[in-house]
Amino acid sequence: MSHRTHPSRKLCDTLGELLTTRDGFETARLLQDPDLFADRTTPPASQHPANQPGIPEPRAAQAILDWQPTEVDGGQVFVHADSRVLRPATDPPPHRICLLGESAAAGYFYLPDVTPAKLLESQLAATTTLGCYEVVDLTRPALTLDELLATAAACLAMKPHLLLLFAGNNWLWTTLGPRLDRYAEHRLADFRYRAAVIEEAGVAGLRDAVHQELEQRAAAALDRLATIAAEGSVRVVWMVPEVNLTGIEASQPVYWLPGNHCARWWRAHQRATAHLERGEAGRAATSARRMIALDDGACATSHSLLARALEQAGDADGASRARRAEVDAATWDSIFRRPSAVPSPVLETLRDACRQHGFGCVDLPTVFAHHTGSPLSDGRLFLDHSHLTIEGMWIATAAAAAAVLHLLPATDMPQPPDWQQIVAATPPPTVAPKVDALAKLYAGLYNLQMGNGSGTAEALFRAALSAEPGIGESMIDLLHSRLAPGRGFMSADRAHQPESPYGLVPGTWVAWELGADILSALSAALAASGQSVTRALDRWLIDHHQPRAAGVDLAAPFYRTYVGGQRPYKVPPESSLFRALHPESTSPRVRDGQRALRLAPTLRRGARRAAARRRGQVAVTVNDLRVGELAALDHWQQYELHIERSLLRPGLNHLRLAWPLPGKRGDTALQIAIRRLRQGLPADLYPVFGEIFSLVSYLDRDTPDPSAPSRHKST
Repeated sequence: MSHRTHPSRKLCDTLGELLTTRDGFETARLLQDPDLFADRTTPPASQHPANQPGIPEPRAAQAILDWQPTEVDGGQVFVHADSRVLRPATDPPPHRICLLGESAAAGYFYLPDVTPAKLLESQLAATTTLGCYEVVDLTRPALTLDELLATAAACLAMKPHLLLLFAGNNWLWTTLGPRLDRYAEHRLADFRYRAAVIEEAGVAGLRDAVHQELEQRAAAALDRLATIAAEGSVRVVWMVPEVNLTGIEASQPVYWLPGNHCARWWRAHQRATAHLERGEAGRAATSARRMIALDDGACATSHSLLARALEQAGDADGASRARRAEVDAATWDSIFRRPSAVPSPVLETLRDACRQHGFGCVDLPTVFAHHTGSPLSDGRLFLDHSHLTIEGMWIATAAAAAAVLHLLPATDMPQPPDWQQIVAATPPPTVAPKVDALAKLYAGLYNLQMGNGSGTAEALFRAALSAEPGIGESMIDLLHSRLAPGRGFMSADRAHQPESPYGLVPGTWVAWELGADILSALSAALAASGQSVTRALDRWLIDHHQPRAAGVDLAAPFYRTYVGGQRPYKVPPESSLFRALHPESTSPRVRDGQRALRLAPTLRRGARRAAARRRGQVAVTVNDLRVGELAALDHWQQYELHIERSLLRPGLNHLRLAWPLPGKRGDTALQIAIRRLRQGLPADLYPVFGEIFSLVSYLDRDTPDPSAPSRHKST
C-alpha cells in the first residue's frame, strides 16, 4: 500500500534542515522580532506635531535594568522589581546619585542585605543633617561595557545629579578577542590579525596587542560617557577598580616558545617551586626571573612565582610590582585569564580620561593601599578575585562619598570631608551571622569554580562555620548531593533545603563534576570546626563511585581535576577528549582499600609529528607513590597497569600522569599555528603534552605478579 506524503511534510523537512544551520537559526531569530516587518510608512505631519521639522521627537520611557517606567496620577515614576518607587524630584530636590556597575558594585556576595549603594547613602547621610542625598542602585552582575553605557544614557530619564560608575573588571572577558582554539566562524579578520601579531612578535606579542585594544575601548567609552553627561547636565565620578593581588594564584602554562625554550621554562618552573617549598626565596626568585626572560614576561605564572619569592623574602614593594605584572599577563588570553581584572595600561587610561573630561576619580588601588598600609591587596578586603568584603565595601564607598561631596556639597557643610574622615565618622556596618556565613560559603564555592585554589576556599568555609556553626548542615547536604547518583539538584539533600534556615540558592546544586577540590576543602573546614565527615565522605564515595564490573572512565568530564584556568567556562565542557596543557594531569579515583585496581588508559603523547614515532615515558603515581611508566607514542595506544592494594586507601585516591616535556619544535609549532589562524582554524598556542581518550578503572579480581611489566596494545 502506498502512502501519499502530505504536501507540508517536505516544507517541514526543509525548514528543519535550515534550523540546524547557524544562518538558518539566526534568520529564525530575526523573524521573531515583532518590529522587523512593522509598518514604517510616515503618517501626515499634521497628525504628529512632535515630528515637525525642528521639533525633536520625544524619547519614549524605557526600562532601566530592574526599574520600570509607570504612569501614576498623570506623572511618570520608576518602579523597581522589589516594589520600590522612584518619584520625580521634589523642590528643593535631593541630590540624586545613580550608581552603575558590575557584581562588585552590586555587593556580591552580601546583597541584598549589604550593598555599596546602601552604604554610600548611609555615609552621605551621616555627613549632613539635611538628608539631601539619594542613591539609586543601577548595578547588575556581569554588566558589559556596552550595557554600562546604555544604562548611563537611559538613566538620564531619572533626572540624576551625578553618575557614579564602579566598573572595569568585566571588560576583561566581555571585550577580549575570539578563542583561538576554536573555529573563526564570522571573526576571520580577528584570527588573521592575531596570526600577523604572532608572526611579528611571537605569542607574547598578543599581550601588548590586546592591551592596546582594551585601552582604545576604555578611552572611547569614557568619551561617550562625557557626551552622555553633557546631554543630561550631570556630574560624573569613576571608581577605578582594584583586585585581589595575593589571594589568586596564576596557573597559566607557557605558550609555544622558539626552539626548546618551553622545556627550559618548565625545568625552571620546577626549580622555582622546589626552592619556595624549602624556603629558599633568593634561589626561587632567580629561577622565576629566568622564566620571565624566556617567555618575554607575558606568562602570568612566572610573575606569580617571582611575587611569592619576594613576599617570602619580605620585599613588599617588589612583590607588588610582580603581582601587577602577573595581572597584566593574565588579561590577554581567553583561555588562561583571571576571572576579572584590569591591566595596568587600562587603569592608566581610566585615570587619564577622568582628568581629561573633568570627572571625579576614586582610585581604589591607592585608597586600599593607604588604608591597609600595604601595596598588596588581599583577603582582608576581597572575598575572591574582585568581590569585596564588608570592610572592603565600607572603605570603597567612603572614598566614593568623599568624591560625591566634593562635587555636590551640602549647604550645611563648610568643608567637604576626605574619605579618612568619613571612615572615622561612620562605623563599619554590622551583618547578621547567617548572612555573613552564607556569603562566605558562596564565595568559597565561587573561588573553586574559578580555579582559585582550595586554600582560599577552605579559609572562607572555616570563616562561614565560625560565623554560624549551623551552616555546617547545608555544607554536609552539599557534599552528599555531589556524591549521590544522578544530578545534585534532584537529590534528597536538595529537596529539604527550603525548610533549612541556611537554605542555599538553586544554582549551588547544579554540579556537573565530582569536584575533588570542593570535597576536600569542605570536609577539611568541617573537620576543623569539630564536625568531621571524613568517614562518612569515604563511605558515600565508595557507595556511589566505586568501580563496578564495567569500570569507571576517570577521563570523563565528571571526574576531571582542572588546573586553574584550564577549568572550562562553558560547563559541561564541549569535548570529552582530555588535552593536557600542563606537564601533570590528575584525576580522583575512589577505592574501598580492600582490593587491587587495574587501569586501562588509552592515550597518546602530545606535540606530535607525522613523520616519526617518538617515545616518551609517562610516569604514573598514585597518592604521590610511583606505580609505573607508560611508553607513550605519537599515536593512540591502550595500556594495562596493575596497582597493588597496599598503595590504595579507602575513599578518594589521586592518580597523576607526568608527561614528557616537548622537544625542540617550538619554531615549527608556531608556524603551524600561524598558518591555521590565517585559515580560521583552531590553533594550539600552548604545547599539548598528551591526550587521553579514556582512563578506565576496574576492580582487579585477580592478583597478578606486581613485578610483571605493563602490557599495552597499539590502536
